[in-house]
Amino acid sequence: MTNPEKIDYATTTRAGKITQGGGDVRKRHMEQWTEAIQDWTDWLHAAGKSRNTIRLRRYQLMRIAMDLEFRTSPWKVTTDELIEWTSSKDWSTNTRRTYRDALRTFYAWAKLTGRIKKNPAEKLPSIRA
Repeated sequence: MTNPEKIDYATTTRAGKITQGGGDVRKRHMEQWTEAIQDWTDWLHAAGKSRNTIRLRRYQLMRIAMDLEFRTSPWKVTTDELIEWTSSKDWSTNTRRTYRDALRTFYAWAKLTGRIKKNPAEKLPSIRA
C-alpha cells in the first residue's frame, strides 16, 4: 500500500535531539516511536480517518516523542510522564483536548494490538471547557 501519510525518517531528526548524548539509545527509541506512529497512522487510515486528522495526529505524537527527547520507548512512557508533559504546555483548552485525544487513541490502539499491557494515557484527566 502506498500511503501518502508515511513518516519521513529525516524529518524526525531535524530537531537534532538524538545526536546529543545517549545517541544509540535515543536513535533506537526514535526508530521505535517512528515505527509505532507509522503503524498507528496506517490503522487510522484503515479506519477511514481523514487525511487532515492523520497528519495532525502524526504531528502530535512526533512532537511528544521529540519533547521527551526520545529518552524512552513509546511502550515505556508512564502516566506521570504524560501528565508532566501535558501540564508543562500553555495551550488553549481545544489544543489540550486534541493532544489528550491523540494520546488516548494512540495508547488504546497500542493496548488493543498487544503492544502494551497497560495504557498510560487511560487516566489522563478530563479537560474542562
